[in-house]
Amino acid sequence: MFNHLGLALITSVTFSKLFHIELTPILILLNVVFNYFPDIDIPVELMQRGRIGGREHGFHREFTHTPLIYIPISFLFSSVFGFQLAIIFITGVYLHILFDSFGGGWGTMWFWPFSDKRYKLFTDRISGNFSLNSLAIWSRKEFKEIALRHGDDNWFKNIYLKFHTLFLIEILIVAVGLLMLLIYLV
Repeated sequence: MFNHLGLALITSVTFSKLFHIELTPILILLNVVFNYFPDIDIPVELMQRGRIGGREHGFHREFTHTPLIYIPISFLFSSVFGFQLAIIFITGVYLHILFDSFGGGWGTMWFWPFSDKRYKLFTDRISGNFSLNSLAIWSRKEFKEIALRHGDDNWFKNIYLKFHTLFLIEILIVAVGLLMLLIYLV
């Protein structure tokens, strides 16, 4: 959640240096928007269920969190807005999806529409909890069963309002982004 803001700051500074473009508030804003873009499905989930995540899941992390749909969108984006902006768009979107593939939540469907399996790094396949196992893969049915058994209906409170490793990692990413921005500006 907060990691996407940190990633936006990091990519803003990186792209400014890489593409030799001025680091402006517009560039930072575009990176923030693109890094949060896959979460445009949150309002739909809120309207459908009145909440996000937990033991049951709806629209969030379905279609808008599937990387393959962004390939044609990035080509269209490039033809309309130019190559540099398309690179910034696709980087933001893919960083979002990558970071949603470990950390909180139940992973992403990397190969949809060819497969509806969800993939999550550093996760125990049975409980969905952190593990040094490299990869958990769930079919749609397995995902729903695991989420029902092990999902946390109070995930926001338990991760972001208490001491939790995931929250600390996300704050660290924001701190790195702010530090990079400060160093760049000074």
